[in-house]
Amino acid sequence: MFLNKHGFTFAEIMISVGILSLLLLTVLAIFGTTLSGIKRGENEIVAASLAQQVMETYKNDLELNFDSYTVGTHGNVTLEQNIINGIPFTAEIDISKIGGLSESRIKKVEVHIGWKDNTLGNTKFKLTTYINKGNDK
Repeated sequence: MFLNKHGFTFAEIMISVGILSLLLLTVLAIFGTTLSGIKRGENEIVAASLAQQVMETYKNDLELNFDSYTVGTHGNVTLEQNIINGIPFTAEIDISKIGGLSESRIKKVEVHIGWKDNTLGNTKFKLTTYINKGNDK
């Protein structure tokens, strides 16, 4: 009597909806991860640019006044623009001597750019260069 059934049972529909929901959630999770990766990449590009600006600003002065810059961390470096895309960036310079001599002729200079956003937390970017003391004549 009921051999010619048309349509789906309630259980078949629920299983189909469950499978489609899992697929949709997977796609949304991948989309969210991709967006956070793009945001991180944008921030790292901004940080690299800021680090380059700070390094260029201080590098000439470091070469001219080699002995006046003491070893240690020099915080509160002024950035031309410290809030980009709503994210505050900070900068500091770290100077250390290379070699064991008290009058080392090479200083390692690191520029650290830091930022914090809601999804990635505290992050830092570091740019390093070495400054040679010129020959005194």
